[in-house]
Order: sequence, then structure tokens, then C-alpha cells
Amino acid sequence: MKKYFSLAVCLSLVLLLTPNIARADSLVANFNSTDVGAFGSPNYGTVQLDLVGSTIKITIDLADGNGFNVIDTGGHHAFTFNGNLGGAVTMSSFSDVRYYDSLGGGGNSPFGSFDYAVDSTCTNGGGCGLDSFSFVVSRVGGFSSVGNLVRSNGSAYFAADIGDGNGATGVVGATGGVPPIVTTPEPWSVLTLGVAFLGFGYITRKHGFSYTK
Repeated sequence: MKKYFSLAVCLSLVLLLTPNIARADSLVANFNSTDVGAFGSPNYGTVQLDLVGSTIKITIDLADGNGFNVIDTGGHHAFTFNGNLGGAVTMSSFSDVRYYDSLGGGGNSPFGSFDYAVDSTCTNGGGCGLDSFSFVVSRVGGFSSVGNLVRSNGSAYFAADIGDGNGATGVVGATGGVPPIVTTPEPWSVLTLGVAFLGFGYITRKHGFSYTK
């Protein structure tokens, strides 16, 4: 009977004193649709969202081998996306100065209108743009999941204006169902939980708690 009582005491203390395990999540969506035949068959690249604290880092990484680069031509936007929370968001920490917050949404034909947009100083398909860049999205009150920025406008979840190595330009979209959101415990939370168990293990030994008859 004593072993069950001691075990119950230890587990209760862990649950009471250990903070809730914080979790980080991420999502990777494929650019899998376009009306530009010169781009060939998909996949054209990926969009990755990572929850970092209460912000979301977005990374656009175009497929290698075709000379793809993210540009901003013909009334398009370099990159567009949607949100589930409403209200204003801010974009910052762009990995390259050629990309910046457009301070509003906009269309990325043929995939319709989006809530938020990124523009670029690269306004042609001559190789000015990059095949990969990232930025951070923030919001008053923060984000609880990357799912807060995953919403289809009826045509696509994300869209990017790109050019290839042969001068062809156009928009690629991430369409289809919502990709799975991968959720993992944050390293600091795992460390905290481990320290808690070690601490209570020490307390039980020091005070003579026993788990054997």
C-alpha cells in the first residue's frame, strides 16, 4: 500500500509544479499548381510555416534545377497567404532586403485574392529574385498554431510569383487539402519536465519514500 501512496504523491507533485508542456508546430505545403506550361510538372517548391514562440516563420523554398526565383511582375505579388484570426498582422525579419511587407493583401492571378501579401523589388524574370527566402509574421496577442495562417481562398492556400531560367514567369499555387500540422514539444519544456522528475526522484530518496514492498 505504501508504494502506491508514495507514487501518487510524487505524480501529484509533478503535475502541480511542472508547467504545461509548450508545443511548437510546423507545416510544409507544396506549390503544386500553375497555368504556366513552361514550368513543367509540379512540384515547384515548398512553403514551410514554423511556430516560433508566439510568431510564425514562413520560408519559401523553390525547387532546384529550373532556375526558379521569386519575383514580382505584372500586377502580381511575390508571395500571398491567408489568415484564420482576422485583424492586422505585421511582417518583419525578411532574410533578404529584396522582399518586404506589401502592407495589405492582393490578388495573385489565377489563384484569386489573398489576405496578406509580400512584394519584391525584383520586377522581372531575369534572375534578380532568390529561390529561397524567409520572414516572420507577428500579431497582437500572438499565434497559437501555424494553422492560424492556413486558410484557402477557394483556390489556394499560398501563391508565389516566380520566373524560371528561360525567362518564363507566372504564379504557382499551393492547392488541395490542408497539409498535416506536425506538433512537437519544445526542447525547453522537455528539459523542464526532465528536471522535475529528477528533482522529485531526489526528494523521494532523501525522505525515504519507497516503491517496493
